[in-house]
Amino acid sequence: MTLCLLVRPTRVSDLRRQVEELAQKYPMQFLFPAAILNSDGNVVARLPDLLRGNEEEKEKSYRAHMFHQTGLHYAVDVQVAIEPARRQILLDHNIALSDLTPFVSNNPLVRPGREYLYAEGLRAGLVGDWVTAAHLLIPQFEDSMRYLLQKGGVTTSGMDEEGVQDERSLNATLYLPELEKMLGPDITFDLQSLLVEQYGHNLRNNLAHGLMSHGAFYSHSVIYLWWLILRLICWPVIVTMAKSKSAVNVADGDKGTEQESGG
Repeated sequence: MTLCLLVRPTRVSDLRRQVEELAQKYPMQFLFPAAILNSDGNVVARLPDLLRGNEEEKEKSYRAHMFHQTGLHYAVDVQVAIEPARRQILLDHNIALSDLTPFVSNNPLVRPGREYLYAEGLRAGLVGDWVTAAHLLIPQFEDSMRYLLQKGGVTTSGMDEEGVQDERSLNATLYLPELEKMLGPDITFDLQSLLVEQYGHNLRNNLAHGLMSHGAFYSHSVIYLWWLILRLICWPVIVTMAKSKSAVNVADGDKGTEQESGG
């Protein structure tokens, strides 16, 4: 449980301020489009010029550079906090699937029937099997986003000219304003950067299209994504425990007040 709280999702406001400060300090770095390469050396995107264009174009450029900057933050969080804590857990405990069952059962993010897949994926990450963790968790988390939106009354499918309904992918659902209201702007930004943004890490699409080498599964972005999913899955339990602890503290305080009054 402590692992979920060691770091927090990226603060979008802080990240934007960092990009603004970098642009002021090193303006020449932001004047020309910079190429983003994949593991094969192919150009998959170009970071836009940050200092030109109208307000709408500048805003898109800022978002692109913010997505690109997340790599440094993920690397620091993984190296300094997430990985040391995960390894310590492995030294102290023998994690079984049954240990994760309470977190995935009756969870608002886990569609009934998907609990075992989630437990397997989370455990794979705990033991450092990032290939298995990514292959299990990324598709299941995509379903979780649809499940969450559906429970909120949001339509997650579209209909083509022949009347066939197709479920929208993460490329669309992660940008729905309804989802940002549910998850908050910081977590939504992290998920966009990790899963679908070419300016970020694009893990969902790279995985789906077979573009990830074996080494890519052991990247900071995959480990950070596993941690973020773990945090989201555990969050309802964390909130419930916090409320219970608060209730106990209040009760103890009332009891102490009564004893003082009686004295």
